[in-house]
Amino acid sequence: MKDVGVDSLKNVVLSEITVKGQKQSVSLKNGILTANVRHSNLASVGSGRDVLQHLPGVRYSDEGYQVFGRGEPTIYIDGHRVHDKSEIERLSSRDIEKVEIITNPGAEYEATVKVVIRIYTIRHLEDFFSANLKNNYVQGRCASFNEQLDLGYKRRKLSLFAGIYCNRSKSGHLQDTQYNIASTGNLQINSSSKFYLRGLMPGGNLGMNFDFSPHHSVGVSYQMNDLPYFHFDSRSDYVVWRNDLKEDQVKYLSRSTQGGVGHLINAFYQGEVNRWKFDFTTDIVVDRDNTDQLSDETNALNVASRVTSNTKTYNNMYAAKFVVARSIGQGRMKWGADYTFIRRRDRFDNPQDILPATNSLTHESKIAGFVEWSWCAGKLEATTGLRYEHAISNYWNAGVYVPEQSRRYNDWLPNISLTLPISDVQTSLSYIVKKQRPSFFFLRSSMNYNNRYIYEGGNPLLKPSTLHLLDFQLVYHWTQLSVGYRYVKDAILFQAKSYDKNPDVAIFTVDNFNRYRVLTTSLYLRPALKWWKPVWGIEMSKPFLTVRNENKNKTMNSPNVYFDLANTFELPGNTFISLDGHYQSSGNIAECYTRPNGSLDFGIRKTVLENRLDINVQLMDVFASSRTNVRLYGEKLGYSKHKIPDSRQLSITVTYRFHKNKSAYKGSHVSEADMNRLR
Repeated sequence: MKDVGVDSLKNVVLSEITVKGQKQSVSLKNGILTANVRHSNLASVGSGRDVLQHLPGVRYSDEGYQVFGRGEPTIYIDGHRVHDKSEIERLSSRDIEKVEIITNPGAEYEATVKVVIRIYTIRHLEDFFSANLKNNYVQGRCASFNEQLDLGYKRRKLSLFAGIYCNRSKSGHLQDTQYNIASTGNLQINSSSKFYLRGLMPGGNLGMNFDFSPHHSVGVSYQMNDLPYFHFDSRSDYVVWRNDLKEDQVKYLSRSTQGGVGHLINAFYQGEVNRWKFDFTTDIVVDRDNTDQLSDETNALNVASRVTSNTKTYNNMYAAKFVVARSIGQGRMKWGADYTFIRRRDRFDNPQDILPATNSLTHESKIAGFVEWSWCAGKLEATTGLRYEHAISNYWNAGVYVPEQSRRYNDWLPNISLTLPISDVQTSLSYIVKKQRPSFFFLRSSMNYNNRYIYEGGNPLLKPSTLHLLDFQLVYHWTQLSVGYRYVKDAILFQAKSYDKNPDVAIFTVDNFNRYRVLTTSLYLRPALKWWKPVWGIEMSKPFLTVRNENKNKTMNSPNVYFDLANTFELPGNTFISLDGHYQSSGNIAECYTRPNGSLDFGIRKTVLENRLDINVQLMDVFASSRTNVRLYGEKLGYSKHKIPDSRQLSITVTYRFHKNKSAYKGSHVSEADMNRLR
C-alpha cells in the first residue's frame, strides 16, 4: 500500500462522506417522550398513521387513536390541531422530523386534554416549489380509493401551501349480537347482521405564513371538509325469545344517509422581543351535518312497519388564545388566557312519533387562565402549573330555557412533573388533575332507533368527571418502562335504562359512576440492530369497578394484557420489510369484558428514482384472525357482540415527489378539546 504524506493530504477534497450510527430513536426529557422519525427506519413506514402505530403505547382503530392508559389523544401537526384523522393518513412519514408524546399535559392545555401527540414536519429554509402526488388503493371486501395532491411554494419571507384530496371508501362487516333485557320474563334477542358503508369525502386546504423577521411571524389557513354523502346500511335477522320460548322472528333493514360540510379558519401571530415570547391564535369553525334514517321491519306474521327520522346539527365555534413566555435565570415562566364560545343546535324529527322530537339550542362560553413555571435544580428539572376554567352552558329546548340542563363550571387544575437523569437512565414522575366534560353527543336529548327493542340516546343530566393521573416513566437506552394510576370521580360509562313507554325496550345511554380506578404498566424494548429494527411491547391494565347487573353488583376487575411485536428488516436498495403482530388477552376494560383477539400484518416498501417515488404494499390481518368479542353489563340490559371486521386488506400506496422539500404551517389551534366535543 502506498504511503501518503501529510503534506499531500492538504489538497485532497472529499466529494462525499457517509457516517452511519445507531442513534436511539426514542428519548425522554422534561416528561416528554420524543421519537426521532427522520433519522430512523420510521421515515420509510408510509403515512403518518403508520408512524404513530409504531410508537410505544399508541394504537389505531376505526374509532380513532388511543394512547395506552390515557385514552384519546389531542394531536397537532406543526402546531395546528388535527380534527380530522384522515389528515394524519395524508401525511407522508418521510416528511416527519419527530413526534412528541406528552402524557402529562400541563396548565397550558385545556382541562379535558389528557394526552397530547405533537408531529413536527421537516422544514427547509431555501426557496422552492414542491408538489406531492399520492394515490392509495385498498382492497378488502370492497375497494376504496384515496387521491391527494399537495402544493407548496416558498419565496424569501413568504410561504404558501395548498392541497386537495378525495376519499372514496367502501367496506362491510358481519356481526352477531345478543341482547338480554330485564323485562316481563326473560327477554332475549339474537341478531345476525351485515353492515355496509360507502361514502365520498372531498376536501382541501390553503394558507400562508409570512415572516416579518426571524422573530415575528403571522399566518392564516382555511380548511374545508365536504361530505356529499355517506351511506350506512344494515340487514339483520333477529329472533325474539321470552322465557326460552320463541316469540317472534324479524327481518330488519336500515338505511342511514349522512351529509354535511365543515369549515375551519385559523390565524396566528408569533413574536419575540428580547426574552419575551408572544403567541396569539384564533379559530373559527362552522359545521353542518344532516342524517336521514329509514328502518323497515317485517315480523313472522309478515306484518311490516317503517320508522324514519331526520337529525340536523349546526355547530359554530369561536376561540382565541394568548400566551406569554419568558426565560428567568435557569427557569422559564409561561402564562396566558383563552376564550371559547360554542353555539350548537340539534333538531331531531320522527314522523311516526315513536321517538320524541327535539329542537335544542346550547350556548357554551369558557374563559380560562393559567400559569406554569419550569426550573432546574442541578440535574433535577421540575415544572409546576395551575389552570383555572370558568364555563357557562345554557340550554334551551324548543325555545324554552331548561335550568336543569344548564351548567356552571369552576375548576382549579394543578399539575407537577419531575425529571431526573440518573447516569444513562432518564426518569420522569408527574401528577395532573383533569376534567372530562361530556360531549354534546352524550348530552343530546334525541334518540336513535336501532330496532323495536333497542333505542340509543344521550343523557342531558351527565356531570363532568374529575381525573387524577399519576405517571412514572423510565427510559434506559432501548428500554422504556411506565407505571400509571388513574382515579376518576363521576366516571362517564355505558348504561342501559328502561323506556317509560314500553317495558320491553332498553335504551343504550351513558351515566355517571361514583368512581373508576385503573392501574397500568407497560414495557417496551427497541434494540438498535444493524438491519433488524424490532419493537416489542407488553401492556397491562388492571381496572377496579363495580357495576349493577341483574339486580346485583358485579365486579369488573380482571386485568387486560396487550402484546405488540413489530419488526422492520432493512434490505439493500432502500427496501424495507415489516412483520407486525398484535394480541390482546381477555379481561375487563371499564364496564365491558373482552375476549382474546390478535392479528398479523405484513408490508414491503421501496424507494426509487432518487427518493422521489415511494411504493408501499401492505397486507393487514394476513390470516383474517381479528375479531371483536365484547360483553357490556348494565342494570336493564346485557349486551354481547361478536364482530368480524373488514380487517384483511391489501393496501397499495404510490407517492411521487416533484420536489422533496415541504412547507409547513406554523399555526396552532386554541380549543382542541372543544373541537372534539362538537363531534
